[in-house]
Amino acid sequence: MAPMFRPNILEMGEYAPPLEGRSGGYGLHDFNERTTEPHPLVLQRIDDFVRSGKVRVYPEYGRMDAAVAGYAGVAPGQIICTNGSDQAIDVIFRGIAGNGDVAVVPSPSFAMFYQSAGVQGARILAPRYAGPELEYPYEEVYESLEQRPKLVLMCTPNNPTGRAVDKAKAEEIIKEAGRREIAVLIDEAYHEFNPKGTLIDLTAYPNVFVTRTASKALGIASLRAGYAASAPDNIAQLRKIRGPYDVNMAAAAALTSLELPEVRDDIARYAAEVMARSKPVVEEFYRRKGVRFYPSDANFHLVDFNGMPFSARDAYGFLRDERLLIRPRSDPPNTARISIGTMNDTDLFMDKFSKLLARYGQ
Repeated sequence: MAPMFRPNILEMGEYAPPLEGRSGGYGLHDFNERTTEPHPLVLQRIDDFVRSGKVRVYPEYGRMDAAVAGYAGVAPGQIICTNGSDQAIDVIFRGIAGNGDVAVVPSPSFAMFYQSAGVQGARILAPRYAGPELEYPYEEVYESLEQRPKLVLMCTPNNPTGRAVDKAKAEEIIKEAGRREIAVLIDEAYHEFNPKGTLIDLTAYPNVFVTRTASKALGIASLRAGYAASAPDNIAQLRKIRGPYDVNMAAAAALTSLELPEVRDDIARYAAEVMARSKPVVEEFYRRKGVRFYPSDANFHLVDFNGMPFSARDAYGFLRDERLLIRPRSDPPNTARISIGTMNDTDLFMDKFSKLLARYGQ
């Protein structure tokens, strides 16, 4: 009975990331997750909840909201916690962009932007990331404000290209959008790996919504936890859209650990090992082996297999057989997004990737 569905739903494709079968002892370089377990105090908070006798009780969010707000550096009234940052993105689209409204979503970027726009029936303008470093299309996005979009997207650092936006150029767009009463959604899923690049200035820019996730540096992807930050009036509207019980209490308990200095320090240490130790080693390895990659401000690279004696899909198949997973992409064509982990992960990755290159005589 598919015809019962709205035409915009029937026209959509499904966002179906390759999640199944990843637990079989693979090196996971495909979803940009943390490669080590969360800090023990995060797990302790989850365990304490499970043993509290309150699994049967509806959730309470006060402590979670306070912990997340403190971690983000905003007031509790300026954040809303969600079932992953995917839901934060979705409730923002649901509240702002309706059927036929324009949303500016530069491409390529995170698939959830396009899914949320599609569900709403919004019309997507998709200027392309371009240039040798696949930079955000600032001029095109600024010009698109003439079309009176309801929502403009910035993903910083961008998934899958890896580059953060230039703050000065981004603020020009944000300020002009504000003058025109256009909302700007800034996805900072990889904020902990690029903390100086944040655009979270909610006093200066009441038209800005910042979304973040606990799936990456905190390391609780399976629990689905994230949040949005914005002006208090905006958050009050988003609370009308998010369900009252949408964040499960295991995730909420884990998020309360953000009030602990030990957990915050652990996040910073993990991000520092990835960005200051592993990332330079991986980049030097790519250069030495003649592998082209795009500059990145996050815990992953977009690797270009064009001109190589094998394709991104070939690389995926070979490395999968070697028990290591990467994420091939069709946009840009013949590329793969490859996560960066700890030095132990990097050593194993370079060993497997060297075997791939040797297999094809490179």
